[in-house]
Amino acid sequence: MKEQKLINRAIKKGQLLVTLPAIFLLIGTSITGLITFRGLEDASNYYLVSFLAGFIFSWFYWSLSITWWKVWAYKNVNNIEMLESEAVKGQLLWPKGSWFNRTALITKRQRELLRIYADQPSSIEIEIERDFPIITRLYYPKSNLLIDLLLPILMSLVGGYLVFSGNQVLGVLIIILSIYRLSQGLKKVKRVLGLNLSIDHNGVSVNDEKYRWEEIMKFEARQGIRGRSDQDLILNTNKSGQILNIGDFNLHAEEINDRIEYYRSRKN
Repeated sequence: MKEQKLINRAIKKGQLLVTLPAIFLLIGTSITGLITFRGLEDASNYYLVSFLAGFIFSWFYWSLSITWWKVWAYKNVNNIEMLESEAVKGQLLWPKGSWFNRTALITKRQRELLRIYADQPSSIEIEIERDFPIITRLYYPKSNLLIDLLLPILMSLVGGYLVFSGNQVLGVLIIILSIYRLSQGLKKVKRVLGLNLSIDHNGVSVNDEKYRWEEIMKFEARQGIRGRSDQDLILNTNKSGQILNIGDFNLHAEEINDRIEYYRSRKN
């Protein structure tokens, strides 16, 4: 397997076993409280308690499961730095140095395993022969829509229900935060969905523009100071130049550059 495939598999497993259950715990506990305490005296206070309980359950689950996932992932990939960068982009981990990462619960044995796996190669061998596809497409993963759009929409519905149930303060607060998060998600989705990128042995395609390798002076992916989310694609031709933000796209800068080198060597 290629390293990127190993990392992609690890990220998808983490999103399935860590992120999704944590989201469902938060939303499920909140909705259960709304249904259970509806019509009771001082129901708004119970709503607040159920929301806080959902947050605590969700965070506690993340704190336990993220360490289990990291141990498994460290064992099954070779490039730990790329793994962690992709995990931040996939919203499994907080950025390196963040205080929130310290809330993850970890045993002495797990800490030792992480150290061991970080210092030794993966138990899964990586194929030496490159197996890149005929065309590499850079795109925004649909799984990110769950966090960028669906979660804010669901939370705004919870906030609306709280407002109509009498708990205006908490409801309005949730709605404001949800609208802000949704607006940021819509801006991101609008930007990334309007950018179509592909690379092959003929050259590079950016939306409707096609550039052959002969006219490309510089073409490389780079990662900025903020890590994976700050990833750019630099494209300079003999006529123009542009920098494209691809921090939310499917491939890491290192993998993109490997593919650029591969396709350049096989240009027509």
